[in-house]
Amino acid sequence: EGLMKEVARLKGTANNEEMGPDAVPSCVRLSPSSGESNSDATLRDVGNSNESNSSEPAAKKAKLDSPAMICAFAEEEQRRFDSIRNVTETSKLVHRIASFLDPSSLCRCLCVAKSWSKQNIFQDQDLWLNHCIKRFGAVAVRKWQDFEDDEDDKEKSVSPNLDLYCRMAERNVKPPCSLEGSAFMGGSSLDGLVSGWVSLMERSNGETSRSVMLSQGNDGKRSYGPIPVVELRILLQNTGFSNGVISFPNQQFSVDASTRRKGEKMMEVCSDERFKKRVLHVEKRGGEVVSKSKSLCEDMCSLALFEYAVLSVHIHARGCSTAAKFCNRAKKVQLLVSIDGTTRPLVIPFYSFNGEP
Repeated sequence: EGLMKEVARLKGTANNEEMGPDAVPSCVRLSPSSGESNSDATLRDVGNSNESNSSEPAAKKAKLDSPAMICAFAEEEQRRFDSIRNVTETSKLVHRIASFLDPSSLCRCLCVAKSWSKQNIFQDQDLWLNHCIKRFGAVAVRKWQDFEDDEDDKEKSVSPNLDLYCRMAERNVKPPCSLEGSAFMGGSSLDGLVSGWVSLMERSNGETSRSVMLSQGNDGKRSYGPIPVVELRILLQNTGFSNGVISFPNQQFSVDASTRRKGEKMMEVCSDERFKKRVLHVEKRGGEVVSKSKSLCEDMCSLALFEYAVLSVHIHARGCSTAAKFCNRAKKVQLLVSIDGTTRPLVIPFYSFNGEP
């Protein structure tokens, strides 16, 4: 409204100037006096031409700052604003755009304008249900929906699936995976961008003793010996970074088993090729599955939004003859994650054997 008032005022000013006295037409010229010589007339014409050349930039600037030019610029801005408003007020087009956005972008769009919030385009039930299934899996989403249906004092919401996604993300619910171990160790999240869960592969007898190659001589002879070894399955998922991929550089894993009196780390088994870490499974978008079993050189894996991978790592569990002793002594594991070119640590604390953190 203020812009239209300014346009109307400038139009009135321009009309008044057009009706006022104008400059002398270019066709009307004062002839030089009869007593003036040709040389004097030539010098006067040269001086006039220099003055006109010096005044050209000032004339251009005055023309740009004139009320007519300002009116034209204001009308152009008004037309551009109207075209943008027509696009944003078309619900079908905005709904189509919203289908390509990630959860973080959808939440930011809810804060743009009241008209968008009233249309409930970015709170669409099907849209948020699709995000829930992509991240957490259909089985986990169905369980949480059944649990909420059983609650009698549940308050009604404009978008129940949006609230469902927020609650499941707050609890850091992991996606379904059949390659996890039998004993769940713990899970954690790094600023809602990447999450990790660790499980333990237990043997049938519960023991950890394995025959491992300890060294290899120059003559090719290999020496083996029994040492306690446990296998950890690490499930990693990109849960909130949509501006590219999250990569996990090749690194050596260790489990922190420190106590109040001394620090202790259980290192990864690297001497035996059979127990080196590897990527077992990578779940890509569209259901594409990539399996890797060879040794890793650069990055272990790279994950886009909602993609996940499973790593297999063997740890030298010193002083732990059984898996139960390892669960009681192990405290946490730390991974390095590369997010947007910055390497950050992801710390996954373990639960104790009785289920307490």
